[in-house]
Amino acid sequence: MTGPATPLLTTHDLLLALAGRVDDDLLASSRELIAIGEDGQALELLTATLIADRAILPPHVREAVVAAGRNLRIELDAEQALPRATHEEGIPHAFHGDAGQPARSARIAEVLTGPAARQLGNCRTWLSWRLTPAGSAPGPLPHPVVLVEIGPDAHTVAEVLAYQLAATLDRAGAPSSVETFPAGAVLPGYHVEALRSARPIGEDGAPARPGRDAVAPRRGAGI
Repeated sequence: MTGPATPLLTTHDLLLALAGRVDDDLLASSRELIAIGEDGQALELLTATLIADRAILPPHVREAVVAAGRNLRIELDAEQALPRATHEEGIPHAFHGDAGQPARSARIAEVLTGPAARQLGNCRTWLSWRLTPAGSAPGPLPHPVVLVEIGPDAHTVAEVLAYQLAATLDRAGAPSSVETFPAGAVLPGYHVEALRSARPIGEDGAPARPGRDAVAPRRGAGI
């Protein structure tokens, strides 16, 4: 008798799970497409990249990519084209709270507490700097990653908020990756690691990370 099936990831969870596995610009473009309702095109781009890169994914992330492709009727056959899934050991990324970038950190904080402040109502925000490359076409390092916890009273959609904040930061000359997630979410190891060193933005004395590490997956948990 087989055990219960692992629930498939939502589109939002799938994008979170792919953070750090594909390059940052591709992930941002995919979020933009999903924000405007072009889920199929976003998944087509992501799947094509994963196939071209011969990306080896954890089992349930691979299953989610395959299932999403079938549901959205994309042309690519991820089941046949992706390498076999493999369980991971550890997170292949390192983060730092400042990474010797005080001026850039200050500019990002200025934008998030200024022009973007209205978008961040009932949210908590952190900044971490990734020191390791992501995907097959990585950008310059260190790379800023803004992490946004969406409170239960916030009236926003995660991917829409991520796209809006990324666009605001880009226009202000402070391009950054933006990762959004609901309060209480169990996060992929990538985000757990980023939050360990992240610094809060706009909250004097706020904790350095969400208070739910006890339920977050351990390093190498597969998402």
